Amino acid sequence: MKFKKWHKGLVIMLCILFGYLAYLNSNYYIQKQQWKYRDGFHLGDWIDFEGNGFELKDNNIYFTEKKLAKIIICVGKLLIIASPDKKEFGYYINK
Repeated sequence: MKFKKWHKGLVIMLCILFGYLAYLNSNYYIQKQQWKYRDGFHLGDWIDFEGNGFELKDNNIYFTEKKLAKIIICVGKLLIIASPDKKEFGYYINK
């Protein structure tokens, strides 16, 4: 079956979108940002992974080797985390 021009364009746009979302949820992107507390589960007013004691491993946030939270999703300027027991959610914004 032949793809029409708009099918090819749609496939390319979806690949770009999924690639961008994967980048936003990567450890690299999340660690390079400074996150300010907004609402819900609270780890602190700021989460800064560069020299502040916070570490990011396997989508989990650690502070001095203690697991504090699990990252649910990062969508650009919004980081959604969950408590270790996943009963509370916290929201941080990118500053």
